[in-house]
Amino acid sequence: MGPRSRVRREPPAFRAVAVRSTDALTPRLVRVTVGGAELAGMTIELPAASVRLLLPPPGRTDLVMPAWNGNEFLLPDGTRPVIRTLTPRHLDPVALTLDVEVVVHDGGALAA
Repeated sequence: MGPRSRVRREPPAFRAVAVRSTDALTPRLVRVTVGGAELAGMTIELPAASVRLLLPPPGRTDLVMPAWNGNEFLLPDGTRPVIRTLTPRHLDPVALTLDVEVVVHDGGALAA
């Protein structure tokens, strides 16, 4: 019998948002507020909630949506996208904004 592929449950759909503001809380901690119409209906299940942030590839600004293959997200060229998992700090369902806090690491995907 050959190796079995592990199939994970499909994650929630991506929601298109834009950065609305950033606020440096400390030299290495930044609060990022994202917002957009696609946050309508989003709920945060505390205390173990998380959100995933899909980023453009290094050196680019265009965002290519990956496809779920049953185990991981892959871009059309077969590479893995840059995704970071963050803890949501505050969801405003009226303003349709979400705050996350990012620890900035030199050379990290969110450092630029």
